[in-house]
Amino acid sequence: MLIGVGYMQKNRRRMRGVSPVISVLLMIAVAVAASLALYGWVTSMMTTQGAMAQTMVKIEAVTFTEETSGAKDLVKVEIRNTGSVPATITRIYFYFPDGSYISYDYTSDNVIDVKETKTFELDLKDKSKSWAVSTGYRIKAVTDTGFIAEGTFYSPAE
Repeated sequence: MLIGVGYMQKNRRRMRGVSPVISVLLMIAVAVAASLALYGWVTSMMTTQGAMAQTMVKIEAVTFTEETSGAKDLVKVEIRNTGSVPATITRIYFYFPDGSYISYDYTSDNVIDVKETKTFELDLKDKSKSWAVSTGYRIKAVTDTGFIAEGTFYSPAE
């Protein structure tokens, strides 16, 4: 059975699509919604990244100290604030060569002013640990904004 040309023309007149005005309004609504979502995402990223960009610290020096009794259980970490706002050190990690680590939480006397340096003492004796001579230790300092400064530092030879 063949369908005639006249039948197709009649059905085409009965078919209705979306009005051009409605389709333009729908496209504008979708574009506005996408723009608002993108604006919200970008502003939240800029706020977070801005705070982190202003906070920068650097581990300047690490001193492995031996007590007079010969116990190798004190490490002094000197941290410099190289950012544009005061930095608050919240935690310092001390990693041993075997992969184990100990962490020190700081809740007071932990703010470093801009361009200033502060020394933090890690008393390994409190954690029943000690450092060994000529050994590399990874040390990581974390600020309240999530900025991390880390490096590998070597204890002195005998």
